Amino acid sequence: MEHVAAHFGLVFDEALRADLASLARTFETIDRHVDATPTSAARAVLCARIVGALRDGPGPAVLDPELAERLAWVRGVYGDRTGAFADELARFFGVSERLRTTSSRRTYISCVLGEARCASTMTLMLDPRLRGAEFARFFEVLSEVANLVDKLHDVRDDRRRGEIAIRPGVRVHARLAGTFAARSARLLRMSPRPLELARWGARYLREVTPAEPLRA
Repeated sequence: MEHVAAHFGLVFDEALRADLASLARTFETIDRHVDATPTSAARAVLCARIVGALRDGPGPAVLDPELAERLAWVRGVYGDRTGAFADELARFFGVSERLRTTSSRRTYISCVLGEARCASTMTLMLDPRLRGAEFARFFEVLSEVANLVDKLHDVRDDRRRGEIAIRPGVRVHARLAGTFAARSARLLRMSPRPLELARWGARYLREVTPAEPLRA
């Protein structure tokens, strides 16, 4: 993030770098615990407890200590923005659950983009330096591109683990790739340094090459 933020004249200090790293750990921890919850009903309970702990404090509901620690960090850093963070996280959970359960390619792609927009909004809330209109619009599209890359790389493993209902054949990959191409073109148009951005992002594309043949 810092590399592309510099294209917009943003300068990060050590405190912001540390907070962004902690936020990434928070997202990873939440994702891991939700992914490990096997049923939609159980995930709904866990997600409601997470959002409630952010809005109201831990309360009587017992959360895993690792989760509780990350949520306490959010409350401490986001302060009076914690309620807005919780609202956006609740939206993220709703979009993510639709992504898990849909068998529609169109809905799946819409949810991939929706997850990214929610995550980018929560990230931009972290510090006023990140909320300039030009960079905020750019970062939202960058987040969409990054999530599309992740899904291109992981969609078959997600299916094998039972985390999604959609069958990840050629058509799903083609729609992911087409959306990725369109969003990437838009991102380059928004960038003050499109060639440098393209070079920076090119190395990630190698990771999405399928390791085995795709099936329709």
